Amino acid sequence: MSLDNYRRDIRIAVGILVALALAYTIVQTWSWTRRAGRLAVDFITMLKFILFACGNVATALFIIVVGSSMWWLFFYKVCSFCC
Repeated sequence: MSLDNYRRDIRIAVGILVALALAYTIVQTWSWTRRAGRLAVDFITMLKFILFACGNVATALFIIVVGSSMWWLFFYKVCSFCC
C-alpha cells in the first residue's frame, strides 16, 4: 500500500472523528448547562466547552494514533512472516 493512500485515510479518519468529538462536546456542554441551571452562555460555560473539547479531541486523536500504530504493527508482522 502506498503512503499516499495511508495519509489520505488518516486525514479522513481525523476529520470524521474530530467532527464527532466536537458534536459530542456540544451535547456534553448543553447537558452540563441544563444540570447547572444556567440560562445564558457565560464565561464558565465557554470554559467548560473548551475543556470538554480538548478532552474529546485528544481522545479522538489517541484512537487514531493507536489504530494506525496497530495497523502498521500487524502489516509488518505479516510482511516479515510471509517473506
